[in-house]
Amino acid sequence: MAIQNESTVSALAFPACLAATLPFASLAFLRWSIVVAGLVMLLAALVILFLLVASLLQLWRRSWKPSVVGLALSFFCTLWMLECCNIAASAALGRWTGPGPYVPPADNVIAAARLAPLPASAAKIQTHGWGGLFTGETYLRCELEPAEIERWLNACQQHSVAGEDPSLATSESNDRCWGVAPQRPAWFPAQESAHFRRFQIRANAEHHNWGEVIVDDELHVVYVNVIWS
Repeated sequence: MAIQNESTVSALAFPACLAATLPFASLAFLRWSIVVAGLVMLLAALVILFLLVASLLQLWRRSWKPSVVGLALSFFCTLWMLECCNIAASAALGRWTGPGPYVPPADNVIAAARLAPLPASAAKIQTHGWGGLFTGETYLRCELEPAEIERWLNACQQHSVAGEDPSLATSESNDRCWGVAPQRPAWFPAQESAHFRRFQIRANAEHHNWGEVIVDDELHVVYVNVIWS
């Protein structure tokens, strides 16, 4: 019985290795064809499904060791596939460059938010981003002349930006905190101010890439926050 269990565990090792390798291969194919990458990822999902069914079959036969090993492999292979799907989707949209915090190009942040291009006069541009298993954010800060800010906002409202948020901060709410996320860069405002105007960035057709534009009318600074969950 022990020999049979060892043989079954060894048999499960091949589909597990295949399920772990295919998502990684899909990321490589992403450079040439999104369709091929998607098909490879689909094949990985089918292999994981086979591994799961085989594990459940061993559980029904009360072969505990193969079933536990198979279910554990199915779980970790599924997590790996989801992570690769997240990376692939983000990379295809040009928003992901690596795990954890990173510094995205300013054009990528603007493109993800579907905003009008920044004026050439934009100064002291800073960006920040982070990515997780299912979500991520990008941030941007730049300085513009007041007239340039208004022209840029008008152009943005023809794209993805809704009108000014009615929850515009007042002097009575200066001390109200927004709830700072650990991934938020230190230069992004953490509290509301009477000098701020806030504009909502509408989600795209797939219900992703929403956020807000904040204008500091005192310092003439524009902030952008985009969530691509």
